[in-house]
Amino acid sequence: LPYFYEPLSFQKQMTFELDEKSLRGMIERFYSFDEIVMRELLGKVMSKAVRKEVEDMTEGSSLTVKSARRQFDNLKRVMTHVQQELAAKSSSSSSKAQSSTVLDMIMAQFLLPLELASQYQHIIFMSTNKIETFKNRLSVIDFKEWNSLAGVIMALWGSEHSLEFDGSFTEQMRSAKESLSTREALSEYKKHVFAQLKALIADSDPSPNFAGREQALRSKIAALDQTFNGIVKGMLQIGSALQELREVRDLFIDVQDKVLDPCDKADLSLEQVIMLLGSMDKAFRQRPKQWQPIWGPSWIKCVEGIKMVTITMYPKLFGRHA
Repeated sequence: LPYFYEPLSFQKQMTFELDEKSLRGMIERFYSFDEIVMRELLGKVMSKAVRKEVEDMTEGSSLTVKSARRQFDNLKRVMTHVQQELAAKSSSSSSKAQSSTVLDMIMAQFLLPLELASQYQHIIFMSTNKIETFKNRLSVIDFKEWNSLAGVIMALWGSEHSLEFDGSFTEQMRSAKESLSTREALSEYKKHVFAQLKALIADSDPSPNFAGREQALRSKIAALDQTFNGIVKGMLQIGSALQELREVRDLFIDVQDKVLDPCDKADLSLEQVIMLLGSMDKAFRQRPKQWQPIWGPSWIKCVEGIKMVTITMYPKLFGRHA
């Protein structure tokens, strides 16, 4: 087992004659995990109490205590290595060190395949930031879905070179919040977004009953008219607070409460929410270039992130499908 703790040493050992493929296969199997175990660990500190929680999960299941401990210890080992590498990187002036990504650190040290290393990266990101994954119905979201959600957030709002959210993104979102939260700015933005949205919803309705389609469209727009400003302000708050520990912890709770719940109350299907977010994006992009604010690209990334998260969360939490 000690060889598996340090795969690079295992690769160099002379005791066992193993070809590279066999060696990497053994390492991959050792660091593989049960999704139910990793789901339990998401967003949690790797403490003795949490290790005991994972061990207790084995009661009445096919999972053994030994396997649960191995999976916990593997995650803690990979996480500790990444944190140490990042700490060393912050004090190094080497261009090589600065250019290395979290994924590089995991794959180089533990010789893991890309998909498995990427999963560890996402788990470590969630746990390092203590992101809540159990409260407010979030417990129904499974590991595969959380892996996807973490990947989206890291790609759009984070950095591949650290486990933190992108500070420049957050700073620009603070500017966006200041500029876009005024009554005048929201009113103008809503006018352009609704123009896009009405056309999309009308085109998507296959009903031959024209009068019925018009009534349904007016009903949707009326419901959205009451909630649009709150949704935009909620998104601005989410994007502008990603350097604050409490806000980061409650990130997905805030998406649920400030964006998805109002959409559900407006009786929007998943397809219509995606249309709404797409219209927010398109309405902003269509502004004349000279009127594009410096924070514009960050707002577009914020909208895109919320849209990608919605695809997973909205059907799961609200039963809303296309």
